[in-house]
Amino acid sequence: MKIKEVPIGYPVKQATDLFVRTFPIETDATTCGLYYWMTTEENEQVSEGNLWLTEQEFEGWGKEMSYIDDLVLEKLELERLE
Repeated sequence: MKIKEVPIGYPVKQATDLFVRTFPIETDATTCGLYYWMTTEENEQVSEGNLWLTEQEFEGWGKEMSYIDDLVLEKLELERLE
Protein backbone atom coordinates (compact mmCIF):
# COMPACT_ATOMS: atom_id res chain seq x y z
CA MET A 1 0.00 0.00 0.00
CA LYS A 2 1.15 3.55 -0.63
CA ILE A 3 2.14 5.48 2.48
CA LYS A 4 3.01 9.09 3.20
CA GLU A 5 6.77 9.34 2.64
CA VAL A 6 8.80 8.58 5.73
CA PRO A 7 12.58 9.01 6.04
CA ILE A 8 14.40 5.76 6.86
CA GLY A 9 18.05 4.88 7.50
CA TYR A 10 21.35 6.53 6.81
CA PRO A 11 21.86 7.75 4.22
CA VAL A 12 18.21 8.74 4.46
CA LYS A 13 15.86 7.22 1.88
CA GLN A 14 12.14 7.88 1.57
CA ALA A 15 9.91 4.86 2.17
CA THR A 16 6.77 5.14 0.03
CA ASP A 17 5.25 1.64 0.12
CA LEU A 18 4.34 -0.75 2.93
CA PHE A 19 3.77 -4.49 2.49
CA VAL A 20 2.33 -6.83 5.13
CA ARG A 21 2.07 -10.63 5.33
CA THR A 22 0.78 -12.85 8.13
CA PHE A 23 2.76 -15.79 9.45
CA PRO A 24 1.05 -19.18 8.98
CA ILE A 25 -1.91 -19.49 11.33
CA GLU A 26 -2.99 -22.68 13.10
CA THR A 27 -6.73 -23.37 13.19
CA ASP A 28 -6.82 -23.03 16.98
CA ALA A 29 -4.65 -19.89 17.10
CA THR A 30 -5.51 -16.98 19.38
CA THR A 31 -2.85 -14.64 17.97
CA CYS A 32 -0.51 -14.40 15.00
CA GLY A 33 2.63 -12.71 13.78
CA LEU A 34 2.98 -10.23 10.96
CA TYR A 35 5.96 -9.53 8.73
CA TYR A 36 6.19 -6.08 7.14
CA TRP A 37 8.64 -4.32 4.86
CA MET A 38 8.88 -0.85 3.36
CA THR A 39 10.31 0.14 0.00
CA THR A 40 11.21 3.29 -1.90
CA GLU A 41 9.61 4.39 -5.18
CA GLU A 42 12.46 2.50 -6.88
CA ASN A 43 11.37 -0.69 -5.06
CA GLU A 44 14.46 -0.73 -2.81
CA GLN A 45 13.72 -2.30 0.57
CA VAL A 46 14.62 0.13 3.36
CA SER A 47 12.98 -1.40 6.42
CA GLU A 48 11.46 -4.65 7.68
CA GLY A 49 10.22 -6.15 10.89
CA ASN A 50 7.79 -8.37 12.76
CA LEU A 51 4.76 -7.50 14.85
CA TRP A 52 2.46 -9.71 16.91
CA LEU A 53 -1.27 -9.29 17.28
CA THR A 54 -2.73 -9.33 20.77
CA GLU A 55 -5.52 -11.81 21.41
CA GLN A 56 -8.02 -8.92 21.21
CA GLU A 57 -6.63 -7.72 17.88
CA PHE A 58 -6.67 -11.27 16.51
CA GLU A 59 -10.26 -11.75 17.67
CA GLY A 60 -11.33 -8.55 15.90
CA TRP A 61 -9.69 -9.49 12.62
CA GLY A 62 -12.43 -11.42 10.83
CA LYS A 63 -11.72 -11.91 7.10
CA GLU A 64 -10.61 -8.49 5.86
CA MET A 65 -6.88 -7.90 5.36
CA SER A 66 -7.59 -4.15 5.52
CA TYR A 67 -8.05 -4.61 9.29
CA ILE A 68 -4.46 -5.93 9.51
CA ASP A 69 -3.15 -3.15 7.26
CA ASP A 70 -4.78 -0.53 9.50
CA LEU A 71 -3.31 -2.11 12.65
CA VAL A 72 0.20 -2.11 11.17
CA LEU A 73 -0.14 1.51 10.05
CA GLU A 74 -1.21 2.45 13.58
CA LYS A 75 1.55 0.46 15.32
CA LEU A 76 4.25 1.92 13.03
CA GLU A 77 2.71 5.41 13.18
CA LEU A 78 2.41 5.61 9.39
CA GLU A 79 -0.21 7.24 7.20
CA ARG A 80 -1.81 5.58 4.18
CA LEU A 81 -2.14 7.57 0.97
CA GLU A 82 -5.62 7.22 -0.49
